[in-house]
Amino acid sequence: MGQESPRSGGSEEGQSPSQARAPTSRQLKKREHDRKAQRLSRERTKARIAHLEELVKGFQQRDTSGQLAKLMGQLQAVTTERDALMGLLKSFETSIKDHLSQIEQLRQVSTAASPDRPGLRHNHCSEKATGSRLIDPVQLADNSSSLAARLEDPHTIGGETLPMRAYNDLSMVDELGISMGAGSSSQPLPEDHMFLDPLTEPVNDPVVPAATPGCDCYYESSLSDSYGNINLWHFANEVLTPVVLPAGGILADESWRDDIPVRALIDGWPAVENHLNGLPPLWKKLRRIDEGLFHSCGKVERLAILRMMHKLYLYSSAPTPDRRADVPPWFLSRPSQSIAHSYAIDFFAWPGIRERFIFSQHNYCGNLFWRLFSASIKILWPFEFRDCYTFNVDLGQYRVSDPFERRIQDINAWTMKDEIFNRWPEFYGDMPSFSQLTRRRPSIQFDNPFVFVVPEAVAEEEDQSFEQVATQVNATRYDKTMPYSNPNVGKGP
Repeated sequence: MGQESPRSGGSEEGQSPSQARAPTSRQLKKREHDRKAQRLSRERTKARIAHLEELVKGFQQRDTSGQLAKLMGQLQAVTTERDALMGLLKSFETSIKDHLSQIEQLRQVSTAASPDRPGLRHNHCSEKATGSRLIDPVQLADNSSSLAARLEDPHTIGGETLPMRAYNDLSMVDELGISMGAGSSSQPLPEDHMFLDPLTEPVNDPVVPAATPGCDCYYESSLSDSYGNINLWHFANEVLTPVVLPAGGILADESWRDDIPVRALIDGWPAVENHLNGLPPLWKKLRRIDEGLFHSCGKVERLAILRMMHKLYLYSSAPTPDRRADVPPWFLSRPSQSIAHSYAIDFFAWPGIRERFIFSQHNYCGNLFWRLFSASIKILWPFEFRDCYTFNVDLGQYRVSDPFERRIQDINAWTMKDEIFNRWPEFYGDMPSFSQLTRRRPSIQFDNPFVFVVPEAVAEEEDQSFEQVATQVNATRYDKTMPYSNPNVGKGP
């Protein structure tokens, strides 16, 4: 039998692999075209790079002042700052979330642990027997609707009213310490003035150490329908809590710090608010303090209090060396103020009173103290209220006069009448007595080293100082060539 030859499969099977893969003329032309296109592309790229390099060289040669390099550096700095701020915002977000979580936990603990509200407040503070009112259970029931409405206040979380935070920042306490206390009032004020304060975050009771049930300033018993029944010490601490001012708020507070208090005492707070289309942040708080605590004081006293309180408030909210220098040294805090305490204590002028309140504030937290305080405070200023300020006709702004400014920088000008000493004789060692200073007794001495003595020699020097102040006051009142002139000239007292 014969076998078939392996080449019998046809002519294509007999071709070699090299002959089968040989490119056609069409493929060769395409490859040549692709190579030319790639060469042209590379040449264009090289030409573009060379052109850009020439442009850069030209810019560098023309930038003899280094402005381009400076701009590039600024761009890099701004980019770095942006990245840092983004990281800071993320850290704020984390901190806020943690803070809100802690508030919710405190609210739950407070709700579970708080005892039933007492129907009657028992006598607890020393002055309660003579100067405070008891809350009747029927009155509490009648007031329930008002309290329910107040639960919608921004200071509430989940339907429970939270008080303002207490001041306990040891890093700031050594820098603080001024102005005055408070008087009481029987005139009602709008609730938005008494309870609302968008600048302050509610965290815990502002009175430190916290009051116990039955005390005048106990938080639950300090809530009431009418202004006359509100505990003024608790109210003052709620209002005078520390704030963080935005840059615009600081500028507004500094620009109008002379005009606002004077205009408020002449035309009223509503007129000031209309004039400025709203009050700066700190002055919103000080307005509440003035209307709620000091409205029964004289205009000279109110101006001095507002002036000095604003100095401290502005410095504590945005500390700078210049603002610190503007605060008298005896208004700065004492070592005892490093102890946790109610923030409003720092606004007393006298170091002895501040220390007394740190250790025994609940002996004086009733409204009797503030009624006597308001009735007793007296600034040693032998001139009229119109001499406390001048008016810039060009700017249309009031300005505190230099003689009055120097006078209230002297702690001996902040005196008290006999009403408060008759009730609390221990205050003789803490505050100057108006009656004793005006009698010029050479034997006047004060136990507190920060309330200065007034012997005869000092009294004579003070008389001479008063004569100099009087000369300056008269010059301010009658010299019309001065840029600041008194608008009340010729109008009488």
